[in-house]
Amino acid sequence: MEKKIDCGTYLTGLDHPKQVDFVNAITENGEIVFTRGRREIGRLKIASIKSVVVDDKSTIEKHITATRLLAIGIFALALKKKQKHKEHALVIEHETGAVAFEFTGPGCQIRANAANAGLQRILSGRTL
Repeated sequence: MEKKIDCGTYLTGLDHPKQVDFVNAITENGEIVFTRGRREIGRLKIASIKSVVVDDKSTIEKHITATRLLAIGIFALALKKKQKHKEHALVIEHETGAVAFEFTGPGCQIRANAANAGLQRILSGRTL
């Protein structure tokens, strides 16, 4: 059985129209499939992924380029809000845009780093 990667809360970048909590990722036929339970919320071709970045939201905000700003959409606006608690974001840049996930609460940095490590294993051709 394939291991699922906890991707936190989906914010934007897939065809799914709204925010979804508790998203997982698995690989299937050269794609990363993002799911909530048994419901699929989107797919990305592994070959189209350019980078995976994880950091606290304030740091990611400083590194956003104009292209990323357009690709990430409303997520970019959310980055500008002051937060009283720590938040981390996972951004997957691909050929046509970016997909963003958020991790909040206790252990958010550990969970975000674990998601990044899992996705990096996929990108390097290793199994989960």
